[in-house]
Parts: sequence; structure tokens; C-alpha cells
Amino acid sequence: MRFIDRWANSEKVKIHYLESADYNTSVTPLVYVPGALNFAEQSIDLLGKLLSRKCITMRSKRPWK
Repeated sequence: MRFIDRWANSEKVKIHYLESADYNTSVTPLVYVPGALNFAEQSIDLLGKLLSRKCITMRSKRPWK
């Protein structure tokens, strides 16, 4: 699965996310929110099993402080 690196901006909030590039538009999209068990980069293997589904996952390039 190929992902596109994107940013969303809303006022003072800037969110970094990964979006799948190749997907079937007739299948319900999946938004994956990383939590205590893993982070976005670790979810790529899991999302790779959902090849036909559009997937979006948030990520951070540095640890939250």
C-alpha cells in the first residue's frame, strides 16, 4: 500500500497524517487513530491488509511534549 504524506491546517492546529493513495471508492474509508498500543508508522502493516479501502492515519514526526 502506498501512502501520501499530508498536512491539515485549521486556525492554529496543524495535523500531520498519512493517506492511502490507491483505493476503491465504493468501500467505506477507515480513519485509524493511533493510541497507547502503537503509533501511525506501526499501523502501516495493519492498514496494508485493507488494500482496497481508503485509509487515513494521524502521525507525528517528533514526540509530543
